[in-house]
Amino acid sequence: MNVLLAVDTTASVAAGLAIGLVVAAAVFGIVLLACILPAIKNKAETPEAVEAAAVEDAEACPVTVEAVQVGEPEAAEAVAEEGKPEKNDGGEEAVACAVAEEDVEEEEDDVEDNESEEEREARLAAISSAPKLENNQRYNRSFTARLIQSSDTVKEWYAMIKDAALSYKGTRSSSAWRQEKIYKGRALFVKLAIRGRTLCVYFPLNVGEVKNIEVEDVSDKPVHAATPALFRIKKDVHARQALELVAMSAEALGLEAGKAHVTDKSEYALQTTEQLIEAGLVKLVTVKK
Repeated sequence: MNVLLAVDTTASVAAGLAIGLVVAAAVFGIVLLACILPAIKNKAETPEAVEAAAVEDAEACPVTVEAVQVGEPEAAEAVAEEGKPEKNDGGEEAVACAVAEEDVEEEEDDVEDNESEEEREARLAAISSAPKLENNQRYNRSFTARLIQSSDTVKEWYAMIKDAALSYKGTRSSSAWRQEKIYKGRALFVKLAIRGRTLCVYFPLNVGEVKNIEVEDVSDKPVHAATPALFRIKKDVHARQALELVAMSAEALGLEAGKAHVTDKSEYALQTTEQLIEAGLVKLVTVKK
């Protein structure tokens, strides 16, 4: 009898210890999660993390850059945020994507680029030199392709701003399909893109603190979280103002002046759309409806 009672007591104690350990482990896990979740959330919500996630989503779809630019100025950039390319029977990329409203914008044909009639005709002929598109086809033009088929004046503005930004110590440029970015370390300094014929430059500035220069606040769009100030360049005076914005951004980031940088504009000499397709800078895509 005493032996049975001792066995029962031992079993009860063991069961109690086991239950206690399980409860303790559960409580420890809950406390640990409560401690680390805020840190994880804060890290994920930094401007750099938000923009990186948005860009990753946007670049998952190769139609993110283009609508038809042939027959300028009807060009508009259609940005797709979801979906992945497939291959159709003709080997072309077929894309089923949701178009983001932010970049479905058609720039007005009011860029004062000092382009002569002959130069414009030659440039438009180069842009139009491509196979005829079907109703559901689009040319997906990279930022580099857009720059190559821009006017010489736009190329000058681009080089001027890029050289100014890269003249600061420790800066570097990084080209993506849709834009070019200039960094200092991990901090985004300047972002350049082309919409229609307009060179668009994004800066890491608080729009409310920019005086005497008209910039647009695009902070509501996650993809521009790190560069919420948009400035559109359509004339020479805008290019000079953009240099002021570069200097303001450099000061805000605490950058130091370095060596002068000179962009080789010959890399962006005019090419036909057929040449750009062969070089992989323009893609023909089929948009699923």
